[in-house]
Parts: sequence; C-alpha cells; structure tokens
Amino acid sequence: MLKPMVFSMLEKVLETAIRHQYPQHEQWEMLYHQPILLRLEQPSLCCYLVIQPDGIIFREAHADDCVVVSIETDVTTALQMLRGPPTKGAVTIQGQAHIATLFSRYIKAYQPNVELLLANIVGEGTAYAICHQLQKAANLCKANLDHVQHCGGEYIIHECQLTPSRHALKKFYTDVDELVNRIDWIDAKLTHLENTKSQ
Repeated sequence: MLKPMVFSMLEKVLETAIRHQYPQHEQWEMLYHQPILLRLEQPSLCCYLVIQPDGIIFREAHADDCVVVSIETDVTTALQMLRGPPTKGAVTIQGQAHIATLFSRYIKAYQPNVELLLANIVGEGTAYAICHQLQKAANLCKANLDHVQHCGGEYIIHECQLTPSRHALKKFYTDVDELVNRIDWIDAKLTHLENTKSQ
C-alpha cells in the first residue's frame, strides 16, 4: 500500500520538475525515450524511468526490464538534485557510455524554472514578483553573510588577537626569507673558507 503511494508522489514530483526546467530540449534528444533504472537507498526503491520532452514514464522496476543506464543514489541526494544546485551526495551512473555521459550532463545542467511553475498556480505577474523578491532576499542574505564573515575575521584578528594580521604574516614571511638568505650566505662563506684552508 505504501509503495504505490510513494511511486505516485515521486512521479508527480519528477514530472513537474522535468516540465519546468531551463535546459533546451534539442541538447537532450538522445536522452529522451531511453529506459533508465533508478536505484534509491534509504528507503530502498527500484524505479523504471523514461524521460520525455514533456514528461516522464515512471513506475516500479521489474526484473525483466531492459535499461540502458542505471543510477544509484539515496533519496536525500535525489531530492537535492531536484532543487537545481549541484549536490555533494554520491550519484553513481552506469551503462552505455554516451547515454550515461549525457544523463550526467543533464543532471548538472538541470535548473527548475520556478517562475513558470508558480505562474501556473498564482499567475504570471505574482510569480514574477515572488521570484524577484526571493532573488533580492537571497542576494541580501549573501551580502550580509559575507559582511558577517569579514567583520568576524577582523574581530578575531584585531580584538581577540587569536590569529596574526595579514601585515604581521607578511612581515614574518619576509623575516624568514631574509634569515634563509643569511644562512645561505654564511654557509657559502664557510665552504669558501674550508676550500681555502685545504689548498
């Protein structure tokens, strides 16, 4: 009872994700209509997947299914990939080399068109406003985070004096270089004196 519900939910999520993406269809023509085996862990699921330009075929995999590519990952990584940004989770792709390579590029190029997805629900104007405000908020958060990191670094260096400043490090490296040069000069001088004595 639980598996059919999970497959139905995953099918809806994947179909919505594939329909609202930026990658151009022409690039992926060789990938379409190719049977793919998707093995998910935690929980363990084995799915049969065929990507089409306007949707997907998605069902539970059978033992006699003929596939050209198999993908192994965990559910968390799969969900992270649907968000768009590159994920650090382990994804193993095996099968026909050109299809596996193309599918790997497809995953990396995938970026959902959130504005188009929202436009179907709330209208084009509202979707644009929401996405525009979200982008502004993301930029502001990034700028604030950069500012906090910079100020935190300055505080640690100058107020807490837990690490040396850039100027102090530069002076230290210069002093080390100068010391090495002096040691080399003394070493050369001693070698010269030893050679003079032996003659």
